[in-house]
Order: sequence, then C-alpha cells, then structure tokens
Amino acid sequence: MEVLFAGVRVRDLEQAIDWYTRLFGRAADIVPNDDEVMWRVTDSAWVYVLRDSARAGHSLVTICVSDLESAVAELADRDITLGSIAAVGEGARKATGLDPDGKERTYEGTELLARAFCHEIDHIDGLLFVDRLTPLKRDLLKRKLRKKAKADDWDE
Repeated sequence: MEVLFAGVRVRDLEQAIDWYTRLFGRAADIVPNDDEVMWRVTDSAWVYVLRDSARAGHSLVTICVSDLESAVAELADRDITLGSIAAVGEGARKATGLDPDGKERTYEGTELLARAFCHEIDHIDGLLFVDRLTPLKRDLLKRKLRKKAKADDWDE
C-alpha cells in the first residue's frame, strides 16, 4: 500500500469543515469540489470529508497519538471535547468524543510503542526529536549543549 484515503460522510459539510479544521488545527489541504474537502494527515494518509446526507454517520475514525494527555488538552483548546481517558487492554488508553454528526471519534495512545512508531516515522519524514520541541525547550537544550561544549564536559 502506498497511500491511504479514509472517508467520512457527513450531513452538513460546512459544520464538518469547521470541526475537522479544529481537529487538525488547520484548514483543509485540498477542496476538490463543493461536496468534498481533504486533509493530508501524513505523507501517505489522507482524511476526506464528503457531503453525503443519505449515508452520513457510518464511518469510524481512530487517531493514534504518542502523548494522549497532550492531544486531549490541545483539542480542548480548539473547542473539541473528548471524554475522560480510559484504559483499553494492556498498556493502551483512549479518549472518545463526538463529531458534528454525533458519531463517536476515538483518540488512542499506547505509551512507549506509540512513541517509538512516531519516532521512526519522523525519521522517515526527515525529522529529529528536536524538531518536535517547543521553542523554550529547544532553547534550553541548546544552552545546555553550548555549556557542555565550552567546558568539554560530555560524561553525562
């Protein structure tokens, strides 16, 4: 498989565009026509939202993240409320919320394994862990490295 397109049928496209824009934190990447919008989620995965009132509400979307607490907090800042985080099986957790059509959407996090997958995908995408740091943390790391380099102290 080279590319994945996951489709979500909705009754009200304008309401869905607002919700998915908040979910992904940005506007759609492609608007191919008046009835469809698309977000590129990774280099080879897309979510497309399609106006289709007759079949709306019959899709399932699960998004796996490496840091579930941060993802839930970030979505709350965008006015998307998920339920409490609950354990699922051994080592996995999830938080569930409703989309504009009232259908359940789930975020899952599986601790170290999810982090490892994201880390390796970042390498494939040409990203390093420092690319994911906040500006403050990146600045603190740079200062620490400069201090060690100046003192030639690399034992830690």
